[in-house]
Amino acid sequence: MVFEGGLYSNTASYNTALGTAALFSNQTGVGNTGLGEAALYNNSGTASRNTATGQATLYENVNG
Repeated sequence: MVFEGGLYSNTASYNTALGTAALFSNQTGVGNTGLGEAALYNNSGTASRNTATGQATLYENVNG
């Protein structure tokens, strides 16, 4: 995690966040990469193995 708030709620493994609040709400999704402010912000459910590049991309990704 780089920048404030990235991976804030993360309890899973193999996730990468680069950007303010990237992967902010990720809890159980594994193997995700968020690059950019709020990328994959609300990545929830079983959403795993996603890559989001750019501001707020995949912001509300659920089970994706």
